[in-house]
Amino acid sequence: MSRLFDAVVFNLVVVAMIIEGTFIIWSVVGMASLLWLVPSVFLLYYYLRKHLCTHCPYYGKVCYTGWGVLAAKMFPKEAGNFEKGKKVAPLAWMYFLIIPFIATIYVGKWTHTLIWAFGSTYLVVEHFRFCRRCPLREKCLSRNRLGK
Repeated sequence: MSRLFDAVVFNLVVVAMIIEGTFIIWSVVGMASLLWLVPSVFLLYYYLRKHLCTHCPYYGKVCYTGWGVLAAKMFPKEAGNFEKGKKVAPLAWMYFLIIPFIATIYVGKWTHTLIWAFGSTYLVVEHFRFCRRCPLREKCLSRNRLGK
């Protein structure tokens, strides 16, 4: 598959999960779902793009997420702090993925639980698939989790 195709599919899945996650959490806590939505969107589409993507060789280009292009439109090259970004990234992704999953279990909407589990699995598998070829792999925290 091409990187552009990968990026389009990846972002469609992320946006669908943002919508689905908001719907799921809304069914549990109503307007308080904004306490998940706003930080998730901020972390994934702003904070991590500034602190990670502005240091990437794919800055201004399409990687498997397409976020190098997004980062180039939002920030100058090397605008963020890579060390800070790589520490926040696992926490941001756990926050994004786990809270709606727990909410689906709490409300007993098993169809939503399965949809969320499939979407989460896709994102994690794609991350590790690209991680093996990533030019920043030696600097990244994922390196230790993959065994090299």
